[in-house]
Amino acid sequence: MLFRSVGNLIPTKGHASLLRSFARVSAEFPDCSLEIIGDGPLRADLQKLAVDLGIARAVHFRGRQGRDYVAAAMRRCTLFALPSEYEGLGCAYLEAMACAKPAIGCRGQGIAEVIEHGETGLLVTPGNDIELSDTILSLLRDAGQQKRIGSSARALILERFTLSRQAEELSGIYRGCAR
Repeated sequence: MLFRSVGNLIPTKGHASLLRSFARVSAEFPDCSLEIIGDGPLRADLQKLAVDLGIARAVHFRGRQGRDYVAAAMRRCTLFALPSEYEGLGCAYLEAMACAKPAIGCRGQGIAEVIEHGETGLLVTPGNDIELSDTILSLLRDAGQQKRIGSSARALILERFTLSRQAEELSGIYRGCAR
Protein backbone atom coordinates (compact mmCIF):
# COMPACT_ATOMS: atom_id res chain seq x y z
CA MET A 1 0.00 0.00 0.00
CA LEU A 2 1.25 3.39 -0.93
CA PHE A 3 0.06 6.76 0.05
CA ARG A 4 1.16 10.14 -1.17
CA SER A 5 1.38 13.74 -0.23
CA VAL A 6 2.13 16.62 -2.56
CA GLY A 7 3.05 20.07 -1.36
CA ASN A 8 5.78 22.50 -0.50
CA LEU A 9 7.82 21.35 2.47
CA ILE A 10 6.92 24.25 4.73
CA PRO A 11 5.51 24.19 8.29
CA THR A 12 1.86 24.86 7.42
CA LYS A 13 1.55 21.85 5.11
CA GLY A 14 1.62 19.41 8.04
CA HIS A 15 4.24 16.98 6.74
CA ALA A 16 5.74 16.49 10.22
CA SER A 17 2.31 15.44 11.48
CA LEU A 18 1.97 13.13 8.49
CA LEU A 19 5.32 11.48 9.27
CA ARG A 20 4.43 10.96 12.93
CA SER A 21 1.08 9.47 11.86
CA PHE A 22 2.78 7.28 9.28
CA ALA A 23 5.06 5.85 11.98
CA ARG A 24 1.97 4.63 13.81
CA VAL A 25 0.37 3.34 10.60
CA SER A 26 3.50 1.45 9.55
CA ALA A 27 3.50 -0.44 12.85
CA GLU A 28 0.30 -2.16 11.70
CA PHE A 29 1.07 -2.12 7.96
CA PRO A 30 4.84 -2.59 7.72
CA ASP A 31 4.72 -3.00 3.93
CA CYS A 32 3.14 0.39 3.28
CA SER A 33 5.16 3.34 2.09
CA LEU A 34 4.79 7.08 1.91
CA GLU A 35 5.88 9.22 -1.02
CA ILE A 36 6.22 12.95 -0.47
CA ILE A 37 6.37 15.02 -3.64
CA GLY A 38 7.57 18.57 -3.16
CA ASP A 39 10.50 20.51 -1.85
CA GLY A 40 11.19 23.33 0.51
CA PRO A 41 13.10 24.56 3.52
CA LEU A 42 11.92 21.73 5.81
CA ARG A 43 13.16 18.86 3.64
CA ALA A 44 16.27 18.09 5.73
CA ASP A 45 14.31 18.38 8.99
CA LEU A 46 11.58 16.07 7.68
CA GLN A 47 14.15 13.54 6.45
CA LYS A 48 15.76 13.59 9.91
CA LEU A 49 12.36 13.15 11.55
CA ALA A 50 11.75 10.08 9.35
CA VAL A 51 15.09 8.65 10.54
CA ASP A 52 14.32 9.47 14.17
CA LEU A 53 10.90 7.79 13.88
CA GLY A 54 12.46 4.67 12.32
CA ILE A 55 10.49 4.98 9.09
CA ALA A 56 13.13 6.39 6.72
CA ARG A 57 13.24 3.21 4.60
CA ALA A 58 9.50 3.51 3.88
CA VAL A 59 9.39 7.26 3.24
CA HIS A 60 10.47 8.57 -0.16
CA PHE A 61 11.13 12.26 -0.69
CA ARG A 62 10.79 12.87 -4.44
CA GLY A 63 11.43 16.60 -4.56
CA ARG A 64 9.63 18.91 -6.94
CA GLN A 65 8.13 17.03 -9.90
CA GLY A 66 6.29 17.92 -13.08
CA ARG A 67 2.59 17.50 -13.73
CA ASP A 68 2.95 14.22 -15.61
CA TYR A 69 4.87 12.64 -12.73
CA VAL A 70 2.33 13.86 -10.17
CA ALA A 71 -0.61 12.65 -12.26
CA ALA A 72 0.94 9.20 -12.68
CA ALA A 73 1.80 9.10 -8.97
CA MET A 74 -1.81 9.90 -8.04
CA ARG A 75 -3.11 7.11 -10.26
CA ARG A 76 -0.83 4.57 -8.53
CA CYS A 77 -1.44 5.45 -4.87
CA THR A 78 -3.85 3.97 -2.37
CA LEU A 79 -4.73 7.28 -0.75
CA PHE A 80 -3.67 10.92 -0.59
CA ALA A 81 -3.08 12.90 2.59
CA LEU A 82 -2.09 16.52 3.08
CA PRO A 83 -2.85 17.59 6.67
CA SER A 84 -2.27 21.25 5.91
CA GLU A 85 -2.94 23.71 8.73
CA TYR A 86 -3.50 26.56 6.28
CA GLU A 87 -4.76 25.79 2.80
CA GLY A 88 -6.98 27.32 0.18
CA LEU A 89 -8.74 24.95 -2.15
CA GLY A 90 -5.63 22.86 -2.79
CA CYS A 91 -5.26 21.48 -6.31
CA ALA A 92 -3.41 18.36 -5.11
CA TYR A 93 -6.54 17.16 -3.30
CA LEU A 94 -8.59 17.66 -6.46
CA GLU A 95 -6.01 15.79 -8.54
CA ALA A 96 -6.17 12.81 -6.17
CA MET A 97 -9.95 12.90 -6.13
CA ALA A 98 -10.04 13.02 -9.95
CA CYS A 99 -8.04 9.76 -9.89
CA ALA A 100 -10.70 8.21 -7.60
CA LYS A 101 -8.37 8.20 -4.60
CA PRO A 102 -9.58 8.97 -1.09
CA ALA A 103 -8.16 12.33 -0.02
CA ILE A 104 -7.54 13.34 3.59
CA GLY A 105 -7.48 17.04 4.40
CA CYS A 106 -8.11 19.20 7.45
CA ARG A 107 -11.27 20.70 8.82
CA GLY A 108 -11.48 24.47 8.69
CA GLN A 109 -9.44 24.71 5.48
CA GLY A 110 -10.52 25.48 1.92
CA ILE A 111 -10.74 21.81 0.95
CA ALA A 112 -13.50 21.35 3.53
CA GLU A 113 -15.74 23.18 1.04
CA VAL A 114 -15.20 20.29 -1.39
CA ILE A 115 -14.71 17.24 0.79
CA GLU A 116 -17.82 15.95 2.48
CA HIS A 117 -16.41 13.93 5.37
CA GLY A 118 -16.94 10.22 4.88
CA GLU A 119 -18.49 10.71 1.44
CA THR A 120 -16.02 12.37 -0.95
CA GLY A 121 -12.99 12.30 1.34
CA LEU A 122 -12.03 12.54 4.97
CA LEU A 123 -11.30 15.51 7.22
CA VAL A 124 -9.20 15.58 10.36
CA THR A 125 -8.29 18.20 12.92
CA PRO A 126 -5.10 20.09 11.96
CA GLY A 127 -2.10 18.90 13.99
CA ASN A 128 -3.90 15.88 15.48
CA ASP A 129 -1.49 13.04 14.66
CA ILE A 130 -3.61 10.36 16.36
CA GLU A 131 -6.77 11.32 14.48
CA LEU A 132 -4.81 11.40 11.22
CA SER A 133 -3.26 7.98 11.78
CA ASP A 134 -6.64 6.53 12.86
CA THR A 135 -8.20 7.92 9.67
CA ILE A 136 -5.46 6.45 7.48
CA LEU A 137 -5.71 3.11 9.28
CA SER A 138 -9.49 3.01 8.78
CA LEU A 139 -8.98 3.41 5.04
CA LEU A 140 -6.20 0.85 4.84
CA ARG A 141 -8.29 -1.70 6.73
CA ASP A 142 -11.34 -1.25 4.50
CA ALA A 143 -10.85 -1.54 0.74
CA GLY A 144 -14.60 -1.08 0.26
CA GLN A 145 -14.48 2.29 2.00
CA GLN A 146 -11.47 3.29 -0.13
CA LYS A 147 -13.35 2.42 -3.32
CA ARG A 148 -16.62 4.06 -2.26
CA ILE A 149 -15.00 7.33 -1.20
CA GLY A 150 -12.71 7.35 -4.24
CA SER A 151 -15.65 6.81 -6.62
CA SER A 152 -17.70 9.54 -4.94
CA ALA A 153 -14.73 11.90 -5.06
CA ARG A 154 -14.22 11.32 -8.78
CA ALA A 155 -17.92 11.83 -9.48
CA LEU A 156 -17.80 15.15 -7.62
CA ILE A 157 -14.78 16.32 -9.62
CA LEU A 158 -16.47 15.38 -12.90
CA GLU A 159 -19.64 17.18 -11.80
CA ARG A 160 -18.09 20.40 -10.50
CA PHE A 161 -14.45 20.81 -11.47
CA THR A 162 -13.94 19.93 -15.13
CA LEU A 163 -12.65 22.59 -17.49
CA SER A 164 -15.99 22.76 -19.30
CA ARG A 165 -17.90 23.11 -16.01
CA GLN A 166 -15.55 25.87 -14.83
CA ALA A 167 -15.89 27.67 -18.18
CA GLU A 168 -19.68 27.41 -17.92
CA GLU A 169 -19.63 28.96 -14.44
CA LEU A 170 -17.25 31.74 -15.51
CA SER A 171 -19.44 32.46 -18.52
CA GLY A 172 -22.45 32.79 -16.21
CA ILE A 173 -20.55 35.24 -14.01
CA TYR A 174 -19.63 37.35 -17.06
CA ARG A 175 -23.23 37.32 -18.30
CA GLY A 176 -24.39 38.43 -14.86
CA CYS A 177 -21.90 41.30 -14.81
CA ALA A 178 -22.90 42.45 -18.30
CA ARG A 179 -26.53 42.95 -17.29
